[in-house]
Amino acid sequence: MERLIKDGDIILDGTLPRYQKEKNAFLKLSSFEDFEQEFGISLVKLLAAKKVYYMDWNHDCSGFVIKETHELFINLTNRTIEYYENEYSEFTFDLEIQNYGKKDIFGGWAFTKEELE
Repeated sequence: MERLIKDGDIILDGTLPRYQKEKNAFLKLSSFEDFEQEFGISLVKLLAAKKVYYMDWNHDCSGFVIKETHELFINLTNRTIEYYENEYSEFTFDLEIQNYGKKDIFGGWAFTKEELE
C-alpha cells in the first residue's frame, strides 16, 4: 500500500505532481471521514480495539447483561465485528458496526462498559 503522507507532508517521489498527490490524500481521508460520520465512531479507535462490551440476554432470560468479548476480528467489508464470547468459545459471533453505542440486546456494543450502562 502506498503511503501518501510522511512526517506531516505529502511524499513526493516523482511519480505524480504534488497537486495529484494532495488530491489522492484528500480522497483517502474523505473516505475515512465518511465511515466515521456514518457510524459515529472513530475508525482508528475501532481498528485498535482489543475487546468491546456488548448486550446479551441473561441466562434465565430475565433481562440483559453486559458482557466482554475475548478476541475481535474487524470486517470492514461486511461492517461487522466478529468475536469469541470467551477463551473457550468454538464459534464466532457478530456485532454490526452500526450498532455502536446502542443499549439493547439486539446487537448493542461499545468500547467501555460504562457506555452501555
